[in-house]
Amino acid sequence: MKAILVAVSLVAMPMATSADEVTGNDLLPACRDFINKQFHKDPLNQGQCIGMIQALAFAAPDQPFQTSRSCPPENVTVGQLTTVVVRWLEKRPQDWHKPFFALVLYAFHDTWPCPS
Repeated sequence: MKAILVAVSLVAMPMATSADEVTGNDLLPACRDFINKQFHKDPLNQGQCIGMIQALAFAAPDQPFQTSRSCPPENVTVGQLTTVVVRWLEKRPQDWHKPFFALVLYAFHDTWPCPS
């Protein structure tokens, strides 16, 4: 069941080619607005930000590569997940041009590595 939900979540995300892939530059402002409770600002991108973050947190323990695998706590909130991602990104402005989903997975991995 978990695999089906992950597949549906990822398929439901907008399909993107490398030319129009969603990057940290695209979603970081909306993610910041979400954690600062500025819900009236760009709600569409806030939804995309937290939707991707929630889907990736759900799928994180099952990632095929150790560098993108993580084990977020089961009781973590979407606000906490988003705060982790925003803080991690703010320390790495040189990476904001990279795909948002990869940045989220790395932020989770650095914050909540799975036990060996």
